[in-house]
Amino acid sequence: MATDSTIAHYCQLHAIITEDSPINVRIFQKREDAAKWLGVPIERISPKTAAG
Repeated sequence: MATDSTIAHYCQLHAIITEDSPINVRIFQKREDAAKWLGVPIERISPKTAAG
């Protein structure tokens, strides 16, 4: 998930570099969209909290 413009830039660069490889790269703004694309529950890609 890319929320910072610098990180998003590097993610786009990675996507371009891996374009013709078997690696599938997608850039998401929302965790929900990333979880759906990955086919996992949102909790699986959410950061862990100090309590949990």
